[in-house]
Amino acid sequence: MLVVKTAEPYAEALLSFAVSNDALTETQRDINTIFQLLQNSKDLKGFLANPFIPSDAKKNVLKDLLGESITDSSLTFLMLLVDRRRIDILESVIQKFRELCYKRDSLEIAKLTSAVPFSTEQLKELADKLKALTGAKKIKYALRVDPYLIGGFKVEIDSKLLDASIRGQLTKLSRMLGK
Repeated sequence: MLVVKTAEPYAEALLSFAVSNDALTETQRDINTIFQLLQNSKDLKGFLANPFIPSDAKKNVLKDLLGESITDSSLTFLMLLVDRRRIDILESVIQKFRELCYKRDSLEIAKLTSAVPFSTEQLKELADKLKALTGAKKIKYALRVDPYLIGGFKVEIDSKLLDASIRGQLTKLSRMLGK
C-alpha cells in the first residue's frame, strides 16, 4: 500500500505534464514500451531495484536501452525517478499512470475470469451491463479462463467483485450451512 501511495504523485505529475504538453498519446506509448521492457527482463528489474548500484550506472543503462525508443521527456522522467531513488517503484508508477489515464477517458478495466471463453457477443452484452453499473463509457477486459470455477464467471472492477461462478455459489452455500 505504501508503494502505491508513493507512486501516485509521480503518476499524477507525469499525466499532468503529458496533458499540458499535448503529448499524452506519445507518453502512453512510451509507458507501454517501458512496461514491456520491464516485463521481459527480470534482470533489469533487479538492477534498478538494487540500492547499491550507483545512480549513474542506472541512468546509463536506461539511456542505452530506451534512449532511441522513447521521447526525451519520458527519458527525463525516468532520470528523475533515479535521482530521487524511486526507480524501484517504476512498475507501480506505470500501473497508477495507466489507471489515471483510464479514469480520464472514462474507461474501466474489468478482470473477467470464466470457466470457458466468452463469445464476442457475450463480452459485448456484459460490457453494456458493466457500463450501466459503473457509469463508464468504455469497458476493457483482462480475460482469464479458469476451469476450476466449474461454470459461470467472476468480474472484478476496482475493488468490487461480482462472483457468478458455480464454485462461488457452492462456497456461499457451504458457508450458509456452516461447513
